[in-house]
Amino acid sequence: MALDEGLLDWTLATGAAAIRFYAWDHPARTVGYFTRRPAGEQKGEVEVVRRFTGGGLVEHGGDLTFALAVPAGTALALASAADRYRLIHEALAAALLGAGVEVTPVAPDQETGPGPCFAHPVPWDLVHTVSGLKIAGGAQRRSRGAFLHQGSIRLAQTVRSMSAPWVEAFVSKMAESVGPLDPEVQDRLVAGVPFLVATRYGDPLWNAGKETPD
Repeated sequence: MALDEGLLDWTLATGAAAIRFYAWDHPARTVGYFTRRPAGEQKGEVEVVRRFTGGGLVEHGGDLTFALAVPAGTALALASAADRYRLIHEALAAALLGAGVEVTPVAPDQETGPGPCFAHPVPWDLVHTVSGLKIAGGAQRRSRGAFLHQGSIRLAQTVRSMSAPWVEAFVSKMAESVGPLDPEVQDRLVAGVPFLVATRYGDPLWNAGKETPD
């Protein structure tokens, strides 16, 4: 979560877009930035960390997660929140369909309710065409015209890989040109993580939403 926020900070400083994909080596839960809950509250033995984006509870472990930071002034950043969500998930759906994953966007007029993210799809989430189970969802946060989109994708292990062809197809649909982030930039982003962990993501009060240091 700290590295995702650092990616947004880099985008704000440089005016360049960036995306990263990552997997989980243990079960975890994240909650939206505006969620308020008792400090130190946990769900069993699984850690709960507050995201920089909004939304509800997301259970991680069997998903592939990505963070997309888009700079101010771009067509995507200037779009409405609903259109940003729709455009990202349309590109994701096209990439997944190309890999043989049958997904369908949730209709914008479909009713939803409160609860864990993957139990209650919202408009433009992706669900499995046959089972109706949610495959992909996300949350966003705007900052000075730029925005961060954090997405979670639940896939079979055979296609749940950062090197799967559909990942490159998705990224290519989101940008005119794609290239790896400079290793020096990566090192600087990683170097900034301990500070964000100490002041935010490792702080029980901050994770409980008791204060907002922005």
